[in-house]
Amino acid sequence: MQRHLCAHCPAPSQIMMFLREYLESGDMVETARCIGELRLPQYDYYIVKRAVTLALDRKEREREAVSVLLSNMYGQYISPQQMQKVRPRGQDWVR
Repeated sequence: MQRHLCAHCPAPSQIMMFLREYLESGDMVETARCIGELRLPQYDYYIVKRAVTLALDRKEREREAVSVLLSNMYGQYISPQQMQKVRPRGQDWVR
């Protein structure tokens, strides 16, 4: 995975880039590390929201890959409180 961390790039853009690269490469460890290096806990919710939204637009393989990624990031890079914020909205997405 290419790392494109830069001070002038907005964090949401970097997060989306990492998530897209993850779906192409499948390198969960590198993706989690890159997102973790951003050190922006205020974006935990955004990571989950964008990952789920991105997965819903893909095939089953990609949806499963995102599920595995989020499960592995839970607790270390994504707080339980941030994950719970997504649940009610996530239920709306699948209806």
